[in-house]
Order: sequence, then C-alpha cells, then structure tokens
Amino acid sequence: MRLRDGPAQPADRRVQAPAAGVVVGQVRVEASASLTVEAVAAAADGTIDESTGLGDTRLYRDVDGDGALGPNDLPLGTGQAVSRDNGMVTFRGLGLRVDPAAPVDLLLATEVRGAARVGDTVSFRVEGWRAEARDPSGQLVRGEAGAELGAARVVGGDPPRDLSVSLAPTSPSSPLSVAADARDVPAVALRFESALGGLDLQGLTFALRGSGDDARDLLEARLVLDANRNGAIDAGERVLARGVPDADDGRLAFAFGGQRLAAGGSLDLVVGLRLAGTAAAGAKFSLALDAAGVTAHNHTGNGGVSVRLAATPLRGATLRVGRTADALLARAAGDPARIAGAGEHLSLALTLRAGGAPAQVDALTVHARGDLDDAREVGGVSLYDDADGDGRFVPGSDALLSGPARFARDDGQVHFALASPLDVPAGTARTLLVVVEFPAGLAPGKGFALVVDPAAGDLSTNATVAPVPLQVGTLLVTGSGRTALVQPDPALGKDAYVRGEGLYLNDNFGRHGLAVGDRPSGQLGERQSYIELPLPALPAGATPARAYLALYVTGTGGLTGPFLDVQAHRVIDSPGGRTPWIEGRGGFDASADGICYDGTIQGTGRPELSRPDVDPTALDEVRVAAGSEGNWVLFDVTAAVRRWANGSAPNFGLRLRDKDFATHDDGAVSFASSDDPWARRRPILIVEH
Repeated sequence: MRLRDGPAQPADRRVQAPAAGVVVGQVRVEASASLTVEAVAAAADGTIDESTGLGDTRLYRDVDGDGALGPNDLPLGTGQAVSRDNGMVTFRGLGLRVDPAAPVDLLLATEVRGAARVGDTVSFRVEGWRAEARDPSGQLVRGEAGAELGAARVVGGDPPRDLSVSLAPTSPSSPLSVAADARDVPAVALRFESALGGLDLQGLTFALRGSGDDARDLLEARLVLDANRNGAIDAGERVLARGVPDADDGRLAFAFGGQRLAAGGSLDLVVGLRLAGTAAAGAKFSLALDAAGVTAHNHTGNGGVSVRLAATPLRGATLRVGRTADALLARAAGDPARIAGAGEHLSLALTLRAGGAPAQVDALTVHARGDLDDAREVGGVSLYDDADGDGRFVPGSDALLSGPARFARDDGQVHFALASPLDVPAGTARTLLVVVEFPAGLAPGKGFALVVDPAAGDLSTNATVAPVPLQVGTLLVTGSGRTALVQPDPALGKDAYVRGEGLYLNDNFGRHGLAVGDRPSGQLGERQSYIELPLPALPAGATPARAYLALYVTGTGGLTGPFLDVQAHRVIDSPGGRTPWIEGRGGFDASADGICYDGTIQGTGRPELSRPDVDPTALDEVRVAAGSEGNWVLFDVTAAVRRWANGSAPNFGLRLRDKDFATHDDGAVSFASSDDPWARRRPILIVEH
C-alpha cells in the first residue's frame, strides 16, 4: 500500500476565520493487492496552534476525484480534534476497499476557528507508515511513502485580545479544614482582567486533584460571580454555571452564556464545592486551572483571545476533611440508557456507599416517568441484590429482595419493603437492581424511566442520606434490542440552537442547551436546534434497521399551552458554504463564529454561517408535554441514518423545529445538549440493526 499526493491536490489558499470544510489536501491510496484500509493518520504541521485554532478535522472519500469537498463525497470515520499544537489525528474504522486497478482518493478537511490569527498557516502531512490495512487473510499491512498536503493561510482576522487570569486576593489559603458534608465551600477565587477588553469569558475547565474520590465525594460545584469580591458565596450572588466531576482526578467543567470584559475591566469568580458526606477524615480535594481550560471569545473581531496565567497551573486551596458525616450515598450506576424489547430488563442500578458508619436499608420507592402507559404497558417490577456488584442483572444469580409489583397508574410509584434490612458496612458499597418486565408488542420509539429521590425519603435507612439530585434509570424501547449507540461529550458532540428575534438573528448559541419553539412576548422570534452526531459502529455486514435520536427534556416552562409538537428534519447540502455547519462558541454580530439564524445582517456579512437547508419531509414528529421535564423523547430518524450509512447523503445532522410555527404564541421547550455538565443527559443516537 502506497500513499502519495493526489492528482487534484488543491493549491495553497487563503481562508477567513471562522470557516468549515477547508480542504487542506488530497491523498491517493494505491495497492498492489486488494486491501481494506482501516486507519489513516495525519500530522499537523503549520504555524497555527491547532488545539485552539482548529475545530473538527475530517476525512472524506473524494468520490469524483476533483480535490474539492462536494455533496457526493463520503465521510470516513468521525471528526477528530487536534489536542495539542502540531499534534496528530487518526481516523479509524474506515473499512475502505482498495484494489490494484482502482486507487482511492481521500480528502482531508478541517474547521478553522475564529481564534486563528492572521498570517497563521494550516497544513498537514499524511505519513504512509502510520496507515493500516488488512489483506483478505487478515494480515496487517502498513503503508509506504506519504503525502505533504497543501496549506491554507488565515486572513481577515484581528490581533488577539488579552486575558490575564490570577488568584483573587481573597482566594482561600491552604489547608482549609471542611466537613465531609459541607456546602458551598470556596475552593478557589479567580480574577480575570483585560487591558484591551472586547471579550467574553464563556467557560472554565479545572483539573481535580487530591486523595478524595471526586466522583463519589463531590456532589456538585457552582461557579458564582463574586459581586462584592470577598471570595465567598453570598446570598443573592449570581450562579453562572453548575458542574459535576466526570471522574476521580478528572475534570470539572463549567460552560456559561458569557461574561463581558471591557477595556481595563476585571471580574472575580468563585468556585464553591458541595460535598456528599462520604469522604473519610483526612481526604483532600483541590482544583487546578491551566490556559487550555479557559474559554473566551473576542466579540470585536476574529483575532481570538490570548490567555495568560499568573502561574501555570493556577491552584486553589487544598480542602481537607476534618469531620466526617457518615452519610449514605445513593447514585445510579452503569449506562445512562439501556435498550429494551419484550422481557425482563434492568432499568436502574442504584449503588449505595456507606461513609464512616454502617447503614441499613429497609425500603425503596421508585417512580415511573416517560411516554409508556405504566399501568398498562409495564409488567412486573422487581428489586434484586446485585450479587457481584457489577451493575448488571444476572437471572438466577442476583437475589430477589422484593416484588414483582405493578404500577397502579401511569407515572405512578412502586414501594419495595424489604423482609429484613439490607446491611451496608462502613466504607463499602452494595448495589440494588430494579428490573422491569415489558410485554411483547410494544410500539418502538418510546422512553421509560425510573426515578429515585434519595434525599426526599425514597430510600428508607437508619443513616443520614447524602443530598444527591434525582437518580434516573432509563430504558429506550426499540424492536429487536440489537443496537449500538453513541452519546458524545462536549469535545465530540456538535449541537447549537438559533434564535429568530431581531437582536439575536446573527448570534451563535453553540455552548448552550437546545431550544425549540418561539418567544411569545417582547422581541418575537422562533428557536430552532441543530444537532449532528457521529454514527455508532455496527457489526461487520450490519445495516441500520431503525434509528432514534433520544433527547432529555430540561424545560417546558416557556410553553403557553399544554404541549409543543416538534419535528425532526435532515439537514441537506446547502449552497454558499452553509454545510458542514459550524457549532460555534457563542460569537455574535461582527464576531460571529458559528451557525446563526441569519449571518447576513447587522454588519456580520457572513452568509455561510446562516442556518442550512433541510429536506422538507419531516423524519418524525414528537409531542413534548408541559411538565415533562426529566423525560426522554425519541425521534425516529431511520431514513436519515440509512442514507448516511450507505453513503447516499453526507451526515450534516438534523434540525428540530416547532411543527406549527406560524405565529409567536406557542412558547418553547428545551433539551440537554452535548455540553450538558451531567453526562447522563446528553443526546444519544441509537441504531438498531
């Protein structure tokens, strides 16, 4: 296998940031025998800092061999971000057949962000030895030679705006003794300053450090605007964002609408931690921030933001647990959503962790949610003790504790009273399994969830219960149950909503949740959402039978009536550079950096950022009822996924819109996006095969 420059290698070009679908080169793959190419890698080699100046980089099959990205070119693998300057991207799972008499041409295309500086160059090289293929016997074959791709030079931007970050004078000092169940403990206070101004602070991501188990012992963190600059969280101060640890010694991320910094201006932010009550005496917790963890937007132009830290990293106070609370922590375990057909299915795995004292549990109450009729379409509900603690139901192995019982009404509850208390020794964990039986013949495309509120009495125990939020176990009903799913995080997810109100027509909302409907008062205008998820990998030879987009409802308070009918449409190739569309990071007006309702007005002059076109035939329609917060809704997107999978249409994602939008009198509903701090609520693409 040999890789070389393609015959239609594009010439060096000039691009204005931001821009999507910028082709940086064509690669020809040749083989002396029939091979299946599985992986291709490209190394970044330009003056731009790819970790901040580039978004998704994608690989396509150049079907017509013209060296340009067109509607017939097929995406290969999923988009990749370059994680560091002059880093590398690797595209795997390609399954690309190459025969001796039929070489294949590939295109490498990238997204240039608004943070790219004038004069920066974007270029890549594809190294043959990093490419992997298999011959018909399964033998691994590596490539030879390689391709030195063209370059794109960034023009039309502005100098970057400055942003200095330091510990605020009132930031707490180490060590700081706290109780294991302390609330709103200031962990760090930061000061943000800019001499030139003209920027918005939009996100912070901290590294978690210390001997405590962050995922278990930290319930939640709040990022607060410290109005009086005293380094504390006071009543009435504005909460900008909430976050939860993604893992022990992992990350704590906050995304928010934006805090403006004018020339010579400054602002102070405080991070407050809420502890679960499960940490042992002596456990330590701390936060650290580096420049890559600061997300800011230059709203005066396309020059981006230059972040300077007073120290690298900036470290907050070390919190040391001095008094234990001996609380019992109850949290949902396992996958955020499971696929169900007829038969018994695990709906909720609830892990109970005791603190410094033993606990006993003698009862559990679960509540039904979702669009199934729980009294008619849900069979028996049973409670089991997970024998090996792996969060999986094994019939005949896991011991039945109570049940089966049935729901007496739709959205009702079941109370499990244990014959004898369940012991949870100090410092250990046990897992309860709630298993639900479904009859045959259920209509696919529905959602069912079990909800437990441990702090509101759903868990009967002799111990203090940690004040965790609602714990949810979700079952998404499909046909065969043979499914694959993908639920991207903020780095891999791509979604945004746009607003049709006058002041917001050319603004981007790429770091927010999703909204559909309209604004019925004040400045009138509709709201549409766009979402693009990569296809999950299917077994060899499998094809999509059904596919669903699952969205978690976060708000219906904006509705003026009892429901909103939401339609899903496939986004199609759109002229004027509107596809692939750019998610954006919250730019507006002249600094627009992503998809917006109309990019041609109010001095923006960026028609390529205007919302793309859609197939006029709706894929599906779902009714979202008032008061359905916490439910999942499923859109049948089979027709779109089949086209993406067979290559007859590129995956530019989906649009969600109010079916009956004509006048501004419906209000709006909201859904969790891939930027949601609670990973379990992020959008899911389910493909049944």
